[in-house]
Amino acid sequence: MWQANSELEKAIIAATGATDATRFVQPTGDSVAHLENSISLLQAAIHDIHNIIESYDDLLKKCVELEYKGNPLASQINKWNLKDKLEKNLFLPPSQEMWELVSGIIEQDNLVKYFKWERDLFKNTINPLQDLIKVLETCKEVAKVDPELFVKCVEFNQIPLRQYFFRVFNMWCKIDIAIEFSTSISTELFYQLEGHGSLTVVPPIPTSDDILKHAPSQVPASW
Repeated sequence: MWQANSELEKAIIAATGATDATRFVQPTGDSVAHLENSISLLQAAIHDIHNIIESYDDLLKKCVELEYKGNPLASQINKWNLKDKLEKNLFLPPSQEMWELVSGIIEQDNLVKYFKWERDLFKNTINPLQDLIKVLETCKEVAKVDPELFVKCVEFNQIPLRQYFFRVFNMWCKIDIAIEFSTSISTELFYQLEGHGSLTVVPPIPTSDDILKHAPSQVPASW
């Protein structure tokens, strides 16, 4: 996604000819070439998202096969004040609303149902991504005829490129935040269940000698 956006920015700079506007984003071809690169990257993203969805499906099938219901401590997330401890010791959750949504699903329905919900976040990006590609195709066809007109149409809202890009970016940022929260929660649940400390406690960095000497007795011989 970020690479596709970078190619779009290069397409706009190339079309205006204002290559001195920034020394950090320099086009390497004409606007059409960069738009084609952006489209190609988004198409690759859709392919990767389909693979991600299939991976979630594989995970959910394995949960059924193993009769895995989730972590038995999931209902205790709020009792641990996990959000407050993460804010104090590790990171500041960027969205109170998203934290409540993610932690609420896990606490009420456990991890398996949450995995389904997270998988569907990816599914929901496919149609918006396809719409964004259609808009970029329009940009490309206009840029082939008149590169300057392409930029003017984007800047003056004749081609609704930013609307379609912002929609996808918003969905992608939502996924990033959800995964950050769910990973921190599931990690804490695992540590608590196995009796191996807490994600919210940041210990001193161990040396390799310390790990080689003491860790073998602290971790399972096989798993």
